[in-house]
Amino acid sequence: MKFLCTLKDIDSFNSIKHLSDGIVLTNHKTTARYEVSFNYDEILQIVKKCNTARMEAYLLVDDILTDSDIPAVYELINTFKDTNLLYIFGDLAVYQILKEFNITKKGVYNPSTLISNYVDFIFWKDYKVKGLFPTLEIPL
Repeated sequence: MKFLCTLKDIDSFNSIKHLSDGIVLTNHKTTARYEVSFNYDEILQIVKKCNTARMEAYLLVDDILTDSDIPAVYELINTFKDTNLLYIFGDLAVYQILKEFNITKKGVYNPSTLISNYVDFIFWKDYKVKGLFPTLEIPL
């Protein structure tokens, strides 16, 4: 289990780096839920800061993708494929792109409500993703 924090700007990194295992980043091209959109240069800077602090950097890629969105996600993953950036995704098209680059272990599947029992976790183990988000309804 990991504790992740969102980052409001690069300058706030030092104030939260001791509070979490990783940072969640957003970019307006890949997520519907964002307060701040980091550009590619800023994402790279934050990934480097996370590497130095022994933290993980996650990019939220939670849009439901259409055919016209695929090139932007493909470009993004291609840009960062050789870094330690990880991806939180809910659309299986993102998984397919990660698979094409042979980096499925950089993906964390978050379908919001679908992962609800141990069989789901066993199923996804074969897909070699880094992790899963269980459904939020389980505690209810």
